[in-house]
Amino acid sequence: MERRLRPAGAITAVVTVLLVSFVGYVALRPAPPPPAPPPMVPAVSTGPAVAAVTMPLVAPAGTVLSTRSVVVDGLRRTSVLVRPAVGTRGALPLVVVLHGRGQSPGAAVTVSDLGALAAEGRAALLYPEGLGASWNAGHGCCGPAAVHRPDDAAFVQAAVADLQEHVDIDDRRIALVGYSNGGKLAYDLTCDPRAPFSALATYGAVPLGRCPGPAAPRPVSYLLAAGSADTVMPLAGRDHGSTPEPPVATGLAWLRTRDGCATPPAVAGDTTTWRCASGTRVVFRLYPGHAHAWPTGNDGPPMSAVIGRFLADPAIGIIRDESLRPF
Repeated sequence: MERRLRPAGAITAVVTVLLVSFVGYVALRPAPPPPAPPPMVPAVSTGPAVAAVTMPLVAPAGTVLSTRSVVVDGLRRTSVLVRPAVGTRGALPLVVVLHGRGQSPGAAVTVSDLGALAAEGRAALLYPEGLGASWNAGHGCCGPAAVHRPDDAAFVQAAVADLQEHVDIDDRRIALVGYSNGGKLAYDLTCDPRAPFSALATYGAVPLGRCPGPAAPRPVSYLLAAGSADTVMPLAGRDHGSTPEPPVATGLAWLRTRDGCATPPAVAGDTTTWRCASGTRVVFRLYPGHAHAWPTGNDGPPMSAVIGRFLADPAIGIIRDESLRPF
């Protein structure tokens, strides 16, 4: 006699078959590949050092912008070049500006406020872009760049070499400007005796250590500016956190040792200047009551004006200025 399954029994049988098939599929299918690491692409990031700042890329009045790129370690890296809108006679000095952590290229061009140097035909300005809006300055600094560890020193030097080959740049007059994270990388760059830089100005940054290796760095004039109310880079330093910071006095002592500055300094208001055996200068500019933000003139002279006076010092000679004024 033919036996019929009850409806409930039929449903149970079908569910059992489907369950066995699913379990067999899960057991036999290959395991998915591990997720790929995050790509190293430029992106604005926030961090404790500098609040993320994004601004449109706008040419300062009297200048023109262009984007240049170089490939370093298989990565295409970009920079923004700011030049006079009107042609100039002869080769221009070059000022390389390294932005702070979290800044976009547009913010670096606008906030640094150095466009007048290009508009007046006194210098070309180059703004390299850090990966993840940060720079690998060593010693655990800073942000995404400290994790991925790109060779940012090689990138900046390659970007300068690209201009030396394709743009009319005066090889004898190349300077660095750095803010915060960018300033820390800039100090590291001046440790390389082969680097083409002869002057460096920073705000909110100190060298994170002495220059390594037996080779003596080439003589470089330094301007270190700091705010007395800066809690990100305290004047007394910070010995905790992912990147301990030496006191400003220690950083200045390292710079004076590099340049052989043995004579007593000259003090004028909030500026202290050491004249060094190599003919260079080490200058400290204090902004009383100022915090970590780039000084724009609310509680002291704009940082851009202080940098202009520093680079125009005849002993430094990066840019030429007939109307010199005190720092």
